[in-house]
Amino acid sequence: MALPYNRPNAPAIFFRDPEYLANTGLTRLTALEYFSHSSFFDKRCTNEVLRMQNLARLGANAARRDPKELQLELRKFRGIEFVLAESLDGAETTASDLFIVHKRLREGSEDSQVKLLQVYFILSGDIMRAPDLYRLVGGRLVSVSSMVQPRGDLLRRHCETNLGAHCS
Repeated sequence: MALPYNRPNAPAIFFRDPEYLANTGLTRLTALEYFSHSSFFDKRCTNEVLRMQNLARLGANAARRDPKELQLELRKFRGIEFVLAESLDGAETTASDLFIVHKRLREGSEDSQVKLLQVYFILSGDIMRAPDLYRLVGGRLVSVSSMVQPRGDLLRRHCETNLGAHCS
């Protein structure tokens, strides 16, 4: 059974399902199905409602739909949806190392009535949440300050030694 796990020195939680990857692989057609096995997927989303509606009609492959066709069908619903925004390959059956999944709130059938809530990456089978701007900038500021502080201490000592009281 696949579970989320933390990687050392990584800012986010990852999800990986080695059994799924070994049996099915990742393509444009299977990326959202793979994502639906992760802890990031909301089982109350419109994708799941649509999958359940299509289960009787399409059988076991109800989750393996062309992403563009799925997006058209999701326009009929309101609520949380997951869509494959990008894949590195572009071909339906070619394996790829990178997929980008958007979690969106749909409030109407028009594209202007969709709000992006979160971005996820599937990179070489690892599913991870993309950092938001606050975490990204905060992480960079911590990195910069940890590099600047030792130099500031060195500069302060140099200043006190060479210029005396004129350095405050």
